[in-house]
Amino acid sequence: MSGLMFAGNNVFNPYTHFGQSTLWPRGYPLSHIGKKQNRQYKFGSRWDTPTIQQGLVNGDPDMDAIFRLSRKPESTILNVTFDPLAPPVILPEGVFSPFNSQNTLFHHAAFWALFIPTTTTFRVCDIWRGYWAQRLMWEVGGRLAFFPANAFQERNSHSYLADAGQEKDMYFHTEELLLFLRNWSCEESFSFFQCVLKLTSDMSERNFWKHDDVKMVKLWLQDLQSIGYPEPTRVQFSLTLSNDDRGSPYKTEERSFFTQHAGENESALNNVLYSPLEQPAPTFNLDSTNKNRFILKVDKVLSMCGDLKNISLTKSYLGETKNATFFSDILLIIVFNFPHYSNVKHLDTIHSLLFPYIVYCGDNQTNFQQESGDLGRTLTFIEVAVNRGYDGYMCAVKAMQMGYKVKGYLIAGDDVLFKPWSLLELNKSHGGVTFNQVGLLNISEPKNAWSWWNMNIGRDSYLKSVEDLKNSIFPSDVKNYSEFQRTTLTHTKSSAFAPFGMSDFYYIPTALRSSAVWYFSKLYQHHLFLEMAVPFVMCGLESKDKMFEIAGLSVWGEERNKIDSFYQKIKLYIHPAKLSQTKIVSGYCKDYFPELLEKMFGIK
Repeated sequence: MSGLMFAGNNVFNPYTHFGQSTLWPRGYPLSHIGKKQNRQYKFGSRWDTPTIQQGLVNGDPDMDAIFRLSRKPESTILNVTFDPLAPPVILPEGVFSPFNSQNTLFHHAAFWALFIPTTTTFRVCDIWRGYWAQRLMWEVGGRLAFFPANAFQERNSHSYLADAGQEKDMYFHTEELLLFLRNWSCEESFSFFQCVLKLTSDMSERNFWKHDDVKMVKLWLQDLQSIGYPEPTRVQFSLTLSNDDRGSPYKTEERSFFTQHAGENESALNNVLYSPLEQPAPTFNLDSTNKNRFILKVDKVLSMCGDLKNISLTKSYLGETKNATFFSDILLIIVFNFPHYSNVKHLDTIHSLLFPYIVYCGDNQTNFQQESGDLGRTLTFIEVAVNRGYDGYMCAVKAMQMGYKVKGYLIAGDDVLFKPWSLLELNKSHGGVTFNQVGLLNISEPKNAWSWWNMNIGRDSYLKSVEDLKNSIFPSDVKNYSEFQRTTLTHTKSSAFAPFGMSDFYYIPTALRSSAVWYFSKLYQHHLFLEMAVPFVMCGLESKDKMFEIAGLSVWGEERNKIDSFYQKIKLYIHPAKLSQTKIVSGYCKDYFPELLEKMFGIK
């Protein structure tokens, strides 16, 4: 599978990853509750499928008695929500996270881990099993993953104080258990089931559970073997260290985990800074949770546009309208062709009003962190070698592969100013492009007035890409090349022509995601130029009668210095328009923002 693998500290809180940064699951080490979780991830397109997968639970999720006694009002039924569209996350070797026996999927390769100890208390048994299983999974290349909430839970009323008594060992011995597991090793000559028995016995000797569980595991493995269950084969592995664990007694090797298990070279992995959409946290004062989120966002705009202080916002505007949440199921992908990340403070101020889910993408994560560090909230960023924007479509590929549960992907350059209210009639099931009329290039002509055609990223790359596609084997969920060509003809009318056009703003529905990712990745192998790659893919996946045209305005030369005068002419977008430019910000504050308030929120 493609997606995110955690690359931070060696203890992971899944609740933080899914937008509840103040909560923790039962069994999470208490010493880590106050620590800030690292936001570093690795994106890979070919991770091995996780063998144990836990879905989170909305409503009253699994939390310990300390939380319930200190933060849950006694008479209140919890209604916790997790970010519903957040991408799944996989954990590498060296990282522990508690998982329980609820809403958890075990693949056949992990059936050995279904054992639950019987000599611990009821509130500890599945947590201790989870840590035991995670350490053993490292021996066979298995992994644990967490997925967005796919269930809702209501809990029966009972004594939380009694729960706390049952959880005592979990509170005071989890750190001790994790240290033991990190340092534990199994002889190279042992088979996997021998390692399972050894770890089970070693945990008994250290009193994490009793000897009866050693007997139980031995019988359980015998039962599995008696029905023909294949014993997993051990693999070599190494542990990677976070800065928090330097000097701890890990055994490390030069080869990193990410190289071993991505199914691709380390250089093919992308660095990602990931931030979820933070959810309302349960507190004793339930009436105060996040009611002012909209007002706070508007205040950020007003601070950017000092001359708009006369706009009056009353309590009636606190509730967002139906239109305001129209884009809550679309992922906005902002692509930086160059690392001009000082622009991000303006982009986020504008777009976060309407787009809860935004991914920024460019070629320098360190610079992005420096420029976005004082915004008051964390942002999601994918580090991709965009090659001056020539390969910028790979930002869309990586973002689509992250696993957000959205209906579509809106891709925009960082220098595109667009009117989101013009997208309210958007058909989310069809693709959209910025070229009003597809440009056509005669494939047989090696030279053209359009200079990009004459470069190696133009015609040469196009011919290599087509030849590659003709000889490719297509996955079952990808549109084959014969159908792709037939769809292209609805735009070009003849196979003698190749499409090209402006590609700074386009929309890909989730229905086309698998095919778009596959075709873009193929074109990237030959570094086909963005303004050929995007029209090539979009015209091959969406017929002309279904594709909607995104009408906009591109200005060049001296006209760029007069860009604020073009505002009224813009139907949907204008390019290029850097919000870091004084004239653009002035036009935004004077015309754009008041119109946005009126069109989207009914505020005049």
